[in-house]
Amino acid sequence: MNSLKLNFIPIFVIFLYSSQTYSQDSTSSIINSSKYKISANVSFERSGTESYEAPRDFQIVNNFGIAISKKISKRFWIEFNPQLIKHKTKIFLDLYGDYLEYSFISDNIRIPINLEMYLKSFYFKVGPFCDFLIDIRSDSNTNFNAYNVNDFTYGIAAATGMENRIYKNLYLFVEVRYNQVLNTSIYPKNNKSYEGRFVNYGFNIGLCIYL
Repeated sequence: MNSLKLNFIPIFVIFLYSSQTYSQDSTSSIINSSKYKISANVSFERSGTESYEAPRDFQIVNNFGIAISKKISKRFWIEFNPQLIKHKTKIFLDLYGDYLEYSFISDNIRIPINLEMYLKSFYFKVGPFCDFLIDIRSDSNTNFNAYNVNDFTYGIAAATGMENRIYKNLYLFVEVRYNQVLNTSIYPKNNKSYEGRFVNYGFNIGLCIYL
């Protein structure tokens, strides 16, 4: 089912892009006359860890967020986009010639600030974020006492997407995005060489309204 969702999204992107050509002028007019934008979104992403030595297995997760944006110039907006972010990964550690599987799922509140730039049909945005850990759990027999988990992590995110008007100043948008935690998220207490940094990448779909 999850793979079906991810396979559907590229087709949806093509449809959105083809219909975009009919509303470029009206979109530009509304963006130019608006000062604020409010949006809500759901994402379909792959989540895993980047580690120096341990193989990692990326899992599919869904994340949710809202955003408030303020126009600062003709092409540039500042976006404040708090989100509920889920990280999920499987780490395989080679101990005494045997690979042991450890599975982690973490729920976080993410506070990002993005600089968003509009270029005709597309927009680009990039910015830093901070993740605050709410909960961490496992779907396997993982001993959490053997691991250090950071309650606070930070990183960088980037996205590109497009918008299509569906009614007056209400728009449907879709974007592809990538985010990388820069400090260590989780690692075994007795072997820091297996430290992991969470990575999420995928598609984001939502609705926005210009004010």
